[in-house]
Amino acid sequence: MTREDFWDQIDTARSAAMFDRARLAEALRDELLELDEDEVLEFARHFADCRVESYRQELFAAAWIAGGGAAEDDFSDFRDWLITLGREAFDDVLHDPQRILNHADPVELRDPFDRAVGRVPAEAYEELTGEPLPSDSLRPHPREPTGRKWDPAGLPRRYPKLWRAYNPE
Repeated sequence: MTREDFWDQIDTARSAAMFDRARLAEALRDELLELDEDEVLEFARHFADCRVESYRQELFAAAWIAGGGAAEDDFSDFRDWLITLGREAFDDVLHDPQRILNHADPVELRDPFDRAVGRVPAEAYEELTGEPLPSDSLRPHPREPTGRKWDPAGLPRRYPKLWRAYNPE
């Protein structure tokens, strides 16, 4: 499975869920169970790669703004949600976190955290093979996000559009 195929699977699952966040994890699971175990493993690798690529301080700041604070688990859920928005949104937001406002509707932006979808590749793999996803088959996750650290007090100046969207006056 290529990276392009990975993004196609994300888009197919979004369509199957009729763009309903509550149905997305199940739709993705159903899509993955149509694949063979090697393809599911490749999907899991691409998903993990996207999670590592998005493990950036500026995205942690965006998650913090959106959640009114964010712990590491929240940041993980935020990145999973971002991945499920598709390739265009993912790439665009990696360049400028404020562009997330251009890729999700206001209802979805109220809770930009997906607590279920991140588990789906491993669960689908295990359902297909009867074995857990081999942990050594995924890119190691770094200990710290890349990029310049931030102070919550400076976020309104650093990300004014995002700040205003989540903190209307």
